[in-house]
Amino acid sequence: MTGLRTAVTDFVDHQTVLRMIVPGLNRLPTARNRRYRSSEARLLRFLDEEIAAYREDGRDHGDLMSMFTTSADGDPLSDREVRDTAMTVLLGGVTAVAVGHAWALYQLSQDAALDAAVAKEAQAVGQLEQGRSVPEVMAGLPLTQGVIAEVLRRRSPSWIFPRVATRDTVIGTRHIPAGAQLLLSPYVLHHRPDLFPAPENFDPHRWDGRDPHRTEGWLPFGAGASKCIGYELAFMDLTLSLALIVRCWRLEPGPGPVRPRPRLHLEPHGLTLRLTERKTG
Repeated sequence: MTGLRTAVTDFVDHQTVLRMIVPGLNRLPTARNRRYRSSEARLLRFLDEEIAAYREDGRDHGDLMSMFTTSADGDPLSDREVRDTAMTVLLGGVTAVAVGHAWALYQLSQDAALDAAVAKEAQAVGQLEQGRSVPEVMAGLPLTQGVIAEVLRRRSPSWIFPRVATRDTVIGTRHIPAGAQLLLSPYVLHHRPDLFPAPENFDPHRWDGRDPHRTEGWLPFGAGASKCIGYELAFMDLTLSLALIVRCWRLEPGPGPVRPRPRLHLEPHGLTLRLTERKTG
């Protein structure tokens, strides 16, 4: 597993904005590119072996790989489709969600009243182990969901990503030919005051009664055919994990400034937190 962990780290580190903006640099015979290709090959071999094992076993283990490899309505996924989907979930589900968690915890550490309100809500709902279904628990966490929606708006982990124009089009006054590579920045969209009034303010109540997934301009997971396949799972993960942490622990900021660092994801550079066990009454 150490080799796999290193391969994931090397693979993710290589997915930089430079790689997206100047993709031709990937073809140069540099040590970084060779390490990236080696890491990519290691990850693909691992996934191919896992897919083959699941196919041979044929049982439903109640996990995502079982879902991908077992037949469903319509045509089952090919091995290539399973591998591509698993790669998306593995990398996006680990790095982007981790960054989202970090920003959410940081935000609560900056606002004691909001931290206490989220904790009170989480304690009132209780834990999944008490027999409640996931939809029931999520319905009891409107404020926590608002915090996550606002974190993903103001500090969207996937702050920029490439897209390819499928046909000739015009954006504003610019003609975009089919096949052109574009860069889409959710960060820029999320800070437009015509879409989100007072965009620099962190306001989880702007989502009261609103479904962020149906809100124009809110694109932390992309949109359309290229929307992240795991967006609902990621949002649920962020919401439930934050509730389970905050219901038991009080967060305080550590020393030093925290600044957004734009790498593959918008990371909270310099973030440290102090956790104190919270009295649950």
